[in-house]
Amino acid sequence: MAQRVVDAAFRVHTSLGPGLLEPVYEAALAYELEKRGLRITRQQGIPVVYEAVRIHAGFFRGLGGGGPGDRGNQGSGERRAGA
Repeated sequence: MAQRVVDAAFRVHTSLGPGLLEPVYEAALAYELEKRGLRITRQQGIPVVYEAVRIHAGFFRGLGGGGPGDRGNQGSGERRAGA
């Protein structure tokens, strides 16, 4: 799987070059990864909990996922302040 990710990133980099905004590279990389059979998610929110209060502060995981049959992150994905 690592080789497919590196190949996809290299393809995006050599095709688009430098100087574009991050969302352009993210979209192109997502497309390349999906072409290679990898299941991905984009801009998944990461909740933060502070003193039992869930804070939606705009924290996002850029790209994530894995190959076919990947069960993804087994944790809740929550971040606790002070942890």
